[in-house]
Amino acid sequence: MVRYSSLLNCRSRKGAEGSIPSPSAMNFSKKYTLVLVDAKWNNHKELAAKFAKIAKDCTDENFDFQELDVDEDQELAYALGIKNVPAICYFFEGRFDKMVIGNNQDIKQQMQWLAKDCDDGWDL
Repeated sequence: MVRYSSLLNCRSRKGAEGSIPSPSAMNFSKKYTLVLVDAKWNNHKELAAKFAKIAKDCTDENFDFQELDVDEDQELAYALGIKNVPAICYFFEGRFDKMVIGNNQDIKQQMQWLAKDCDDGWDL
């Protein structure tokens, strides 16, 4: 897993709610990238444990799993629009797709939806 430590240039894509920042210099070596956004002070680590297990067990080479600590890179967290932790940001070919906030999320289901929508030609 990768931790980010520098301010990254951002580009925007238009979405239903306006411009959504998408970091252009992050490491997007795979088709799909999931970024766990968390903080050391957050005592609710259920999502982090689930994320780590899925990252370890995932055999699909199209997926990459990375982490961002909001305290280590506040400017990137701000650029991504992070308002609460934990959260997972989902990217397709380096483009921001969505963010899901909170511990109670089905990461595998989100991965399936992301792959299906993108493979079906859903325009991000």
